[in-house]
Amino acid sequence: VPSLRIIERSFTEKAILAIARDLFNLTGDVSPVYSSLHCLGVNGSLYSDGPEELVGYRVRSGEYELIVYKSGAIRYSMMGAPKIPSKLPSFSQAKEISENFLQKVINYGLAPKTPLIEIRFSNVTIGAEAIISNGTVDEKYVTLLLVVFDVLFNGTPLCGEIGVEVSIGDCGEIYEFRAYWREVEIGEPVKITVSPEEAFERFREMHETMIATKKGAKKVVINDVRLSYFAYAPIVIQKYLFPVYLFNCTIYTDEGVFCRYLWVSATNQSMEISLSLLKSWKKYRQILFAGELEEKISYMVVSIVSTLFDDRLLNSMNFIRLKEHNIRQLVFN
Repeated sequence: VPSLRIIERSFTEKAILAIARDLFNLTGDVSPVYSSLHCLGVNGSLYSDGPEELVGYRVRSGEYELIVYKSGAIRYSMMGAPKIPSKLPSFSQAKEISENFLQKVINYGLAPKTPLIEIRFSNVTIGAEAIISNGTVDEKYVTLLLVVFDVLFNGTPLCGEIGVEVSIGDCGEIYEFRAYWREVEIGEPVKITVSPEEAFERFREMHETMIATKKGAKKVVINDVRLSYFAYAPIVIQKYLFPVYLFNCTIYTDEGVFCRYLWVSATNQSMEISLSLLKSWKKYRQILFAGELEEKISYMVVSIVSTLFDDRLLNSMNFIRLKEHNIRQLVFN
């Protein structure tokens, strides 16, 4: 199958400041973002001891931060924990707010220009909750709604750390905007070394444990399987999206029925990495990281969980990200 080569974009400091000001009402100094995390070739081989390279630019002002990556991905976020909302939008209002802002970003020229790339609305779900206790009664509040958009190539959803997510908070404020899309072009052919039968067995091996953590999970129905492409987090220096089998699944639980995409690598080389990460995941029940270390450490968490899920599944699991005073905590229940 053809590989998808990532096309890097060129940004000047002036352009980064304009993006921050015009789209996010953010002012501040521009600082470089470096990474030594490399993904080699078209098979997804990942290592973390390579030379540092420039991967993007950061603008930070107080609790607000914008990172524009050379790959074209964008992340804007508020570093403080979301407040208890006085007026949280409805699901339909959150969808409208997100679509309007996404269109604004597209009109600014930041979305992929490849005609085979499509951005399609997926779902709205609860993004974050807070529990306040008065000593006798615990009250739960929804603090964020999460609006998710899939990124598709030639009609097939791409997977991994790729997609658009908008977190909407009090009075419709955008708490976080992640446009983890990539500008791509068709590259050199890559050989599929994992058969569909092997992929199914590995799917069971890799996902069975994780699916079982879904409260009240009863069964998983695979609706169809197709070849797709995987992206690591944009902090990883990745030249190609590598091929995977994409499983379109329906998960039946006590909480309801969920339609999700799960994936298995289509090459043996990246599959070995995936299995290694699966073993590592069991060791990381709680991970703390802060400040500048976040970009370098978070890839491990992102790689582990992305190896096991598509983002949409993570959003429906007990996956909690707490942000407070530049310290982030990932808690797996």
